[in-house]
Amino acid sequence: MTKTVTVPQVPQIRRDRDYAYVRINGRKIQLGKWGTPEVEKAYRRIIFSWASNPAIARIKPGEQVILDELCLAFVNARGNNNDYGNYNSAIEVLLSVYSGELVESFDFSHLEVVRDQFLKRGYCRSQINKLTSMVRSVFSDYAGMCGGRLC
Repeated sequence: MTKTVTVPQVPQIRRDRDYAYVRINGRKIQLGKWGTPEVEKAYRRIIFSWASNPAIARIKPGEQVILDELCLAFVNARGNNNDYGNYNSAIEVLLSVYSGELVESFDFSHLEVVRDQFLKRGYCRSQINKLTSMVRSVFSDYAGMCGGRLC
């Protein structure tokens, strides 16, 4: 039996004069001066903490899904287990490179880029292999729900 999950819309960065903000649950959160790298970092940090909430997410088979929504659904479906912190690290790196991309466009060459990001962040080989496996498991859960194969 397939598990039913609902994916909330991922809040987007908005511009108010010279400043960027994001609206979450009706609350306007200032991110900083528009167009600076700090805004993107603050946005990722806020969205990542928002995505870690206990709400259950659902991705319907056949619909186009962006990577942010897939990661949100994955984190919510997995809940708190022993590897939860490591999944957060793997997903954070994945979203730092491919946030906003369609899941269907993600292939093995994209996974290699994520592996390179792990290397640039100073992870050793065994950590890189474990984190890459975690990224793949995000996609295998999705492929299992949608009947396809990714990575």
